[in-house]
Amino acid sequence: MIRAVLAVVTALVLALTTAPAALAHDVLLESSPADGARLASSPGEITLTFSADLLATGAAMVLTDAAGATVTEAPAEVDGRVAAVALEEELPAAGYTVTWSVVSSDGHRIDGDLAFTVEGPDTDVRAAGPADPGAPADDADAAAKVGNGGGDGGNDPGGDQVNNPTGGLDVPGWAVLVLAIGALAAAVAIAVRRWRG
Repeated sequence: MIRAVLAVVTALVLALTTAPAALAHDVLLESSPADGARLASSPGEITLTFSADLLATGAAMVLTDAAGATVTEAPAEVDGRVAAVALEEELPAAGYTVTWSVVSSDGHRIDGDLAFTVEGPDTDVRAAGPADPGAPADDADAAAKVGNGGGDGGNDPGGDQVNNPTGGLDVPGWAVLVLAIGALAAAVAIAVRRWRG
């Protein structure tokens, strides 16, 4: 019986020590260009905005073209919640992928990717925004791809945030603690009753 109680206590202690850390990982809220964006001209920089202030070291972005060739690879400048890389040269009309890696405010590295297309000034580019409910299916699909949708539970625009296992679930740490203490008290009470019986 004592072994069962110890096993329950050990499991709860592990839950208390790991759950808050998992909940603390930052998530990507928005990007410029947005994932799936179609641009009339080359962007001057790539910016990523996260849910909390990032650590200033270790942030980087790699820009590749449709053939997978590296166009730009540089450390990102971090300013609070924003990581940015300036593009020194104008991008020709083509599709591009941004692979990013930053250090979350809790010290864990998170990364992902997003894609955008430079179509040039002569291309009819629709403005980013929600799909028109009355629009044809093709137009609705195109509009749905513009912006920061898609990704890991809707919280990872265009990339896999490997260190965000909660999918952006925002549960206060005190709530986890209260639930764990309640479960521990119930387990101890049951064990004592069985032992007395």
